[in-house]
Amino acid sequence: MTYSEKLKDPRWQRRRLEVLQSANFSCQDCRDATQTLHVHHGRYEKGKEPWEAMDSDLMCVCSDCHRHRQTLEDEVKAGMSCLPYNLLNALSTASLMMGHVGHNMEQRFGDDLASNIIRTVHAKEASWNKVERF
Repeated sequence: MTYSEKLKDPRWQRRRLEVLQSANFSCQDCRDATQTLHVHHGRYEKGKEPWEAMDSDLMCVCSDCHRHRQTLEDEVKAGMSCLPYNLLNALSTASLMMGHVGHNMEQRFGDDLASNIIRTVHAKEASWNKVERF
């Protein structure tokens, strides 16, 4: 079954509706409730169908935010391969921290999520000097 066919599967349609409902039918990035909404997969797990994704890996976004988000994610992924180990380690920590919170990160971290991530990265700096490279 192609990916396009999988998105027509009733299991995906049901899952998609759950995500849209949990977001109150508004974009989780810009809060717009008037544009066409998409369900964005933040990541795919190998061997899993689209409807088997965890809640924290799915988000409701409008078509404009979806296009913008996908472009940004593609740019980030393209640049990851040339980052030094220590920075990758810090980004991994920040990513795990965000993944545990899901899409409502502002509820846990407040409005200033970026400064909280920066504090986490700076806290990791203390251990950077102790990490032995391969």
